[in-house]
Parts: sequence; C-alpha cells; structure tokens
Amino acid sequence: MARMNLKLPMAFLVSLSTVSVLQAGPVAMWTSPWEPNFIIVGTAETDKSGTTAMYDKANFGKSATADLQTFDLGTAGEKLPGTSAFARALATATTIAPQDVTFGQGFVDFRRSFSLQGSPNGWNVTLSGFISGTFFNSSLFSANPSAEVRVSATIVGALFNGQIRFTFLSDMTNFVSTGSERGSGLGALPNGDYDVFGELSAIASTAQGTLLNQGSAVADFYRGSGGLTVTLTATPRALNLPPLPVPPPVVVPPPPVFVQISTNEVEVSESIPFAGLAHTSCK
Repeated sequence: MARMNLKLPMAFLVSLSTVSVLQAGPVAMWTSPWEPNFIIVGTAETDKSGTTAMYDKANFGKSATADLQTFDLGTAGEKLPGTSAFARALATATTIAPQDVTFGQGFVDFRRSFSLQGSPNGWNVTLSGFISGTFFNSSLFSANPSAEVRVSATIVGALFNGQIRFTFLSDMTNFVSTGSERGSGLGALPNGDYDVFGELSAIASTAQGTLLNQGSAVADFYRGSGGLTVTLTATPRALNLPPLPVPPPVVVPPPPVFVQISTNEVEVSESIPFAGLAHTSCK
C-alpha cells in the first residue's frame, strides 16, 4: 500500500492545536433556555372609569410588556452567566364599591438547566437576586389590607447551601412603600449537570367589604422597573483549595413488582407493594 505524505501548513497545525486546548478547558454552559410557568388567581375588576381587566398579572423577560408573555429565554449552549432570569408579578385585592375581590395573586416560577465540566477541583457558584417593587394599602375602618411578595431561588440536583429567599409583608393602613433588595448565595459544586429554579409570588388580600368596611391592597412587582432578576455565575475553584466532598451515590430503586390477580369476573394487573421493599408506597 502506498504511503500518503500529508503536508499541512504550519499555521493550520497551530490553529488546530489551539482549538483543541480551548475545548479541553473548564466550561460552564446553559443546556436549555429558561422555562417559565404562571399562575394567576383573582377575578376581573372594574375601575371607576368603567374599564374591566384582570389586575393580577405576571410575565417573564425584560422585553415582555403584556400579561403572560415570555421573552429573553436564552438558548442552549450559552455560556454562564448568559441571559439572566427576569420575572414580574402583580396582585390586587379591593373591596371598594362596587368591587369585592378579597384576594389576588400573580405567580411565576422558572427553571433552566446548566452543565459544569472540566474543572479539576470543581466550581465556585454564585446565585444572585435583585427584587424591586411597590406595596400600596388603603383602608376605611377595618378592611385589614395586606400586600406581600415572596421570592426564592436555588440550585436543584446538588447539595447547594446558597439559596436565595426573601419575604416582605406590608399590612400597614394607608401606606405606600417602594423599595428594592439584593441577595446572593455562594456555594461550591463538582462537575456535573444541574438545574436552577426560582419563583416570584405577589399576594394581596383584604377583609370582606361592607358599606363601612372598604379597602384595597396592591403588591406591584410588575410595572415600571419592578420585578425579580436572578443571575448565575460559576468560576473554576483553585487547585490549592481542599477538594470537594464526594457526594453520596444516587440509589435508583428497582422497578415495581407486578402480580397477576384473578377474580371470578375479570382478570386485572396491578402493582402490589411488599413490606420488604422500602421504595414502595401506598397511596
């Protein structure tokens, strides 16, 4: 067999070598876009001008402008930090005649998968959150208006102790409060595949309205600059740091045991839990 004498330009060989080294380094990468879900609790309300609308709202993405819209989801293959999550939520409750809506909620949760690979000593991971919005309560006598926002974000699929969790409650009467808050969680993760999960919930409530008992409450983390931003960053840990503890092995339970049961009328198959198998359960 004739021997092939393959001659490549030196510049081409150098380019190939450089690419292979770059690909072999540590990579922190999103493996999916953001996946938001919404829950809206409340009823359509009619304001003094006669306009009827749902005043409990939520959306996702900086570019979103309408209720339940989703924008700016990012893409698989995007390097961290990439596209941050941005969620909005609005909740309204009012018992000022002729309206009588005692509870409202705007809720959005969001999830995204990411991969950390190629770092010999694992990764330093930071989960950062920023929330801004407005509470508004008004009351005639004892309507007991209350506005609240709940925020959380964490990494699932790992023992990560850097969760973000905020809860702010405003139950003062005839009160308007606009503000913001930052928080961050730090942790270390080994190479692997993970999910980041977060949620924003705006809640408003009042007592049942009467002629002398009227009020309204608004938790507005939707309009203007209001909303929740969640950002994830990851950097390789230095080699001189103590190694990360080895996570416990994942125990996959065996499949359920199926047993044929015969009756006088029909023959059925059903899953029968056995007391000796800890993974089975009765519902």
